[in-house]
Amino acid sequence: MEKNQLNNLIRFCFNFHQSMDCDWTMQHPSYISEKWDKYIGVEPNKRELYPTNPHITKWLKTWNVSNEDWEKLKEIVTFIQVVNTRALTLPGSNDSKRFKQWSPSELLDEFERLIGDKNKINKDEYKGLHELIDREMDYWLWQTDNKRDYNLNLLV
Repeated sequence: MEKNQLNNLIRFCFNFHQSMDCDWTMQHPSYISEKWDKYIGVEPNKRELYPTNPHITKWLKTWNVSNEDWEKLKEIVTFIQVVNTRALTLPGSNDSKRFKQWSPSELLDEFERLIGDKNKINKDEYKGLHELIDREMDYWLWQTDNKRDYNLNLLV
């Protein structure tokens, strides 16, 4: 896996994460699709998915999502929802015992489980994050465990 690919995946996750003050359910389907194309650029492996999660149902109702858009985005919004089930950044220094934080490897594992081959992620780095979110991502990658895990993924 190339560095740009891993960075694109991590940036996509930060872009739609609640800890970055983003309620992904309030994002229009075209915005989600646009960011997916820029950061990831790969068609997800198609699966039978039904909108049973309350957040996904809220998104569908808020935007009156068509069947066509649902078919196009169902794996992507499921991935976004799963990423939002755990922390990317921790609220305070003592919170690591209370909250389970994502690692780069775990994000890659979820990507492969829900979407497909991580090596197909866009190789052209896309830097479309707001500066404050970009700083949070840099801080996350600076943490010893994440930095080690990140670098190991680049070697494999």
